[in-house]
Amino acid sequence: MVKKKRKVLISGFNARPLAKSLFKADYDVYAVDFFGDSDLYKFVKDAKIIFQELKTDYQTSKSQYSDAMANLTVEMIEKHPDLDYLIVGSGLDDNIIGRDKIFKKIEEFNHKILYLGNNNETIEKSRDILRIYSYLDVRGYKTPKTRPFDYKIIKEGSVQYPFILKKKQSSGGISIFEIKSKAYLQKLGKDIEEFNVLFKDWFVQEYIDGIDVSCTTISNKHEAKIISINNQIIGAKYLNAPSDFVYCGNVVPTNIRKNSIKLISKISLNLVERLNLIGINGFDYVLKAGYPYLMEINPRIPGSIRASELYLDRNLLQEHILSCINPNEPLKLVGRASRGYDFVAKLVYFAPKFVHFEKIEKLKNIKHVKDIPSEGRSIHSQEPLCSVLYGAYKYTEAFCGALNIIKKIEKQIN
Repeated sequence: MVKKKRKVLISGFNARPLAKSLFKADYDVYAVDFFGDSDLYKFVKDAKIIFQELKTDYQTSKSQYSDAMANLTVEMIEKHPDLDYLIVGSGLDDNIIGRDKIFKKIEEFNHKILYLGNNNETIEKSRDILRIYSYLDVRGYKTPKTRPFDYKIIKEGSVQYPFILKKKQSSGGISIFEIKSKAYLQKLGKDIEEFNVLFKDWFVQEYIDGIDVSCTTISNKHEAKIISINNQIIGAKYLNAPSDFVYCGNVVPTNIRKNSIKLISKISLNLVERLNLIGINGFDYVLKAGYPYLMEINPRIPGSIRASELYLDRNLLQEHILSCINPNEPLKLVGRASRGYDFVAKLVYFAPKFVHFEKIEKLKNIKHVKDIPSEGRSIHSQEPLCSVLYGAYKYTEAFCGALNIIKKIEKQIN
């Protein structure tokens, strides 16, 4: 008798890496994805593509995708009521209303579809950074000075330049600005009233100049473990990053000092327990003089997951599912398999100019290139063009190897 495959729906801004891992774990995979890249379709039975559904340009779609993702996820559940599992990736971190829509639809099917991840209450607590900082402050951990935006603090001169102006609900480095002077800030708004409207839901944060690092954890109700601690690549000009804080990739694992790794692990696992996080989750830090300052908690599977899988030579999506459906059992995640790479670099490359689809097709011939746009789609300047995933046995070999692939990409599109 042939064993029936389990069916899982992935909903996320970039579902392709997650879909690949689940396909390799022998699931029937369905997806709601923003881009609809050409290398998604070989891993899925069916997909809804947000960019196609919105029928508008990339920049406009990027500002509207969260609600569309929730609605399309509901549509996929209606279309495939025999789904077994739902996993939500990036894109709905702060869209609690959208997530409620999804959960209500699952209720209509008597919870036959299992949602594998953190509930709304846990997500809201994880994204309440002021409360998180207060918790860490009491326990003696350093955090960046942060407060709600009010133009009075600018007018009174009680803020020190440079500082960070960031939206309370930000992800992937979007809606974050380094304010170097009052003159620069004034360019963003004409008067005090306009400032208070524009920046109603924003924070003023102390600027921490240092090394960007992330931590990936896995947990259930029984225990929590560190998957990997990674260098983050943020706002890289050599990748044509459209802003100074946009996510551009990782090198897994990090090569920072052991005492910093130990402290990052301690803080992350403390917060996992405090927040009752389940499955795989991500924490972003900036390392200043060896000390990790927590920037953000991402209560879902992070963008570095494929690099972590290659490093460990493990299917972490399968581990995520097991941690959620068997919450009281010991985690099966163990040390790195001997076949894994010592280091894996992931780079996200943004288009430096308009790139015609005929040139994009040539990227399929370059090894290690992923997330290639769908056939016939041209890419405009500052849109993500593709990503690179490159493993090696030294940190510099992994990073430089990925950069060499970037050079091949640039040669093809120029």
